Amino acid sequence: IDMAFMLFSFFIRIWIWLSHKIIVLFVFLLLGVLLSISCFSLNLYAQKIPAVEYAVIEGKITHPTNNEIAVLIVTNSLDGSKELSSTPIDMTTGSFKLALKLGAPTLMNLLYNDNKWQQPIYVKPGSRITLQFDALNPDKTLKFAGDLANDNNFLAAYQTKFDCNFDATCRDIMDYVVKTPAQILTAENDLKIRKKTFLTEFTQ
Repeated sequence: IDMAFMLFSFFIRIWIWLSHKIIVLFVFLLLGVLLSISCFSLNLYAQKIPAVEYAVIEGKITHPTNNEIAVLIVTNSLDGSKELSSTPIDMTTGSFKLALKLGAPTLMNLLYNDNKWQQPIYVKPGSRITLQFDALNPDKTLKFAGDLANDNNFLAAYQTKFDCNFDATCRDIMDYVVKTPAQILTAENDLKIRKKTFLTEFTQ
């Protein structure tokens, strides 16, 4: 009887010990699964939210006429929401620097001279855009250097060549100088051909 009781007690102890180990192992496995699910969820959440980085727009203006320069960003094209960021200009040196928080590449408008002069510029998160121009003739003197210089020099050249302030055909279309369907078609084809030629020449 004593031997049977001892064996029974031994097996009970073994069972209790194994049960304890199994419970501990189950808890660790459960924690591991929960941690993996949490990491996966956080990774999905992080992928949905773009990383925000600073971009810097800096430069020098010759003959500055205003003490401020700004950029205008359309934050929501559906409702027309816009965000304006400005920075002072050192009227002695003409230098300025503007830091922007961006979550994605953005096309924005550079504003100067009480918003009378506007120039589209392309900026990416983490980029450093350098530019210079003469305030007495910004359209003809604007030059970009540094990051995305080629992209923005293209935008500047395109703006100067085809904006309605400079292009007679564009003005004719906007001012209804050309009125008949045939005249409009001819004018638009002319613009299309010249824009294609411009792009080819600029990229060569």
